[in-house]
Amino acid sequence: MSCVKGNNDNLDALGQDDVKPLVSVIVPVYNVEKYLPRCLDSIVGQTYPNLEILLINDGSRDGSGEICRRYAQRDSRIRLFTQENQGMSVARNVGLDHMRGEYIVYVDSDDYISTSFVEILLGKQQETKASIVCCKWVEIQWDDDCADLQPKTLGSQRYKVISRDELFRMLAADKQPVWAYIWARIYHKDIFTNLRFPPGKAYEDLFLFSQILWQAKSVCYMEPVLYAYRQSANSITRKNGTFCYPLEFIESFANQMSFAKQQGLEQYEMKLMKHMAFQIYTGNYSMKSGELKQYLREGEEIVYRVTGKRPSSLKYLWFRTTPGLFGLTRKLYLKVKHFAVILRSKNDCKERGKSFLKF
Repeated sequence: MSCVKGNNDNLDALGQDDVKPLVSVIVPVYNVEKYLPRCLDSIVGQTYPNLEILLINDGSRDGSGEICRRYAQRDSRIRLFTQENQGMSVARNVGLDHMRGEYIVYVDSDDYISTSFVEILLGKQQETKASIVCCKWVEIQWDDDCADLQPKTLGSQRYKVISRDELFRMLAADKQPVWAYIWARIYHKDIFTNLRFPPGKAYEDLFLFSQILWQAKSVCYMEPVLYAYRQSANSITRKNGTFCYPLEFIESFANQMSFAKQQGLEQYEMKLMKHMAFQIYTGNYSMKSGELKQYLREGEEIVYRVTGKRPSSLKYLWFRTTPGLFGLTRKLYLKVKHFAVILRSKNDCKERGKSFLKF
């Protein structure tokens, strides 16, 4: 892996600024030449200047590496790391291993942020002393570079601070105050002192979701929409609307359940099990039947330990016995149901037409 620093490197001087803490912005980059300039412009144009920007070019095969080099030459706050393709987890870990800031921000290289993103979130962190400060985000189409992210004022914004214990009680009650994404928030560096993303895994943010929240003394949630997230039917983890790595997706839930068990969070563990079962139940059935059944058995044991009961519905038992046949039958049922809805809608239009003629 090679590292290129921007011209007139002054990162050490920045880190000594006692008034304005240094914020490390970590950006993994892989084959996003079409969207990367919009992303980098939103970062280098921040109203909060005391940044170090770590670009990790993870073996891009398009022009992304050259774009990173051009930006690094123009902005002394940028450090560029180039490596063979090893995946998002390793790229994020490289950023964590080389960061110097007191606070961390993650930005995916096809997304972009409000120019006041860091100023607003860091300002609220300094006010509330929360370990993590989250903002709202907007999902955009791939060709949308004009999302309205700039709040009208930098002054008072609606927010709520939640303690760690209350947060996990809310999660166990399915009152979801935070999504399992790594972006759209700012973290104190202590959160990641002993945490790294699992190499070679998709859904790396899901693997660490519970552990990250457990390290926080409190979490602050803010109203303004400051992050634009590009979603596509054919992203790294999804293709045509289905999960590309269903086993790893489910494994991420199993990893969280194991952590919840270690911390004695039984109700949260139970809720995770239900989410995992739902994803298996409605998700992609391309995984091997034996692997699928293994996860189901593990889920059943959690249910039994927490509730003293085992899943017993006929639909679940059918799914557990022959998941492949169940999946095919379910897809057929959904197609028939969809056709019936369309047919009913057409008939309703005809009936409304007759009534109108009679009138």
